[in-house]
Amino acid sequence: MMTNPTRDPRRVWLLLAGLLIGVVLTLWISGQVDEGGRPGPSAQLPAGQQHSADDEEEDEGDETHARVRQMGDEVLIVLRPEEVTLAGIVTEAPREVSFSPAEKSFGRVVDPAPLLEAVRAFVTAQKAAQTGRAVLAALEQRLTRLRKFAYDGEITVARELAELEVQVRREMDTAATREAARAAAEEALAARWGTALAAGAKSNTSWFRTLAQGGAQLIEFGAKESPPPTVLASPLTHGEDSLPVDVVGAAPGVLGTTQWATYYGIARDARLRAGMHLTCEIPGQGDAVTGWLIPQAALLWHEGTQWFYVEQAPGTFRRHSARESLVHPEGRALAVGLDAESPLVVQGAQALLAEEFRARIPEEDDD
Repeated sequence: MMTNPTRDPRRVWLLLAGLLIGVVLTLWISGQVDEGGRPGPSAQLPAGQQHSADDEEEDEGDETHARVRQMGDEVLIVLRPEEVTLAGIVTEAPREVSFSPAEKSFGRVVDPAPLLEAVRAFVTAQKAAQTGRAVLAALEQRLTRLRKFAYDGEITVARELAELEVQVRREMDTAATREAARAAAEEALAARWGTALAAGAKSNTSWFRTLAQGGAQLIEFGAKESPPPTVLASPLTHGEDSLPVDVVGAAPGVLGTTQWATYYGIARDARLRAGMHLTCEIPGQGDAVTGWLIPQAALLWHEGTQWFYVEQAPGTFRRHSARESLVHPEGRALAVGLDAESPLVVQGAQALLAEEFRARIPEEDDD
């Protein structure tokens, strides 16, 4: 008669021991228990906090950007003292200054080709008129001499005198036509480009020679009142430092629909191209106001706007827009938003900007 294995105590204990050994081996291999059968490190962590090796590497990668913190609408950059030193960051307290608010306007870089063509037309007509006057003067001098000979009884010059008188009358008509062409060219030049620009072009001043040689750019801008000798302009398409523009004089007409008077100026920067639209700042001539100076060294361009960094606390920096600031000979001036306890980053601002946006650059393994 066969024996039922479930009723044999020895077989039951052997079966339970085998199952227990299998469970221990499985847990040991998966890291849940150590060699002594005690729970392993990962088994001791609560559910949801167990990480794989890949997760730990990913966490370590996230720590590289932990210094960029989002605090509400503010983005703060927090650096350790050694990182501040390594980045070469230098700060200084803003200086209180008095300044006259600048007038903001719009302008553009004008193609100088039509101006140069108008000047060439005038010069050609002027040379033709000068040549006509010289020829006429020589003929009149000769006519005077022949008339003297005829008065003295020289009969042989009578025929020559008659022919010369006809030639003089013909040359007078030619000279008058050439003079009219010269006057028309001069009038067209002044009507299209204004008397100040036309005068400088006609006299071949140094700025016009530089413009004709391609070393300067012609700027057109609007202003409510007569501008000072120099204004500032910056392209709208990309961030550039403000460029000085030497004012030449008033232009005919007004600027677009603003009804502001239009002026011409000369800039000298190879980055300017015909057709570029400009933001112009015309130093004010009114009452001075008090504000805080943002030196040129503290300003940087990003996405077409000027910015500056303020150290809000030791090692903590925040980027501010200079959009509401006004032009100042040493940089920009801000009437509100700064005080003597707002250290400005005057060196290393580019490093802070790079650190701020480095966190937005996806890793190569990111999808």
